[in-house]
Amino acid sequence: MAQYKITITNQKRRSQELLEIREYDNAPIFSKSMYKYTVASMFFYAAQSIDYKCLDAIVERDGKKVLHLVMDTRVDGSTIDAILKAARPREKYRYIRTLNIAC
Repeated sequence: MAQYKITITNQKRRSQELLEIREYDNAPIFSKSMYKYTVASMFFYAAQSIDYKCLDAIVERDGKKVLHLVMDTRVDGSTIDAILKAARPREKYRYIRTLNIAC
C-alpha cells in the first residue's frame, strides 16, 4: 500500500501560501474520491476571493511527485471562471475543465 500526500498552496506574487496538507495512509491508488475532494477544496478557495486566483495542488506518492493540479481564476467581463489543468511529471499541462464561479 502507498502513502499519498496532497499539498494545496496559493501562489502569490512574491510568495507561496500553504492552505492544506492531507495525507492518506495505506491507499492502493489515488482514488476518484481523493481527486474529487482535492478539486472541491481548490474550487472552494477560488470562489472565496480574488486573493486565491492561482492555486496549486501537488500529489505525492511515497515522497515522489505523481500529479500537479493548477487552478487559475479568470475574470472576463461579468463572468468569473476557474480553469483546472493537470500534468504528470515531465508532461505538458492538459485542460481538465472550467468551473463557473459567477456570471
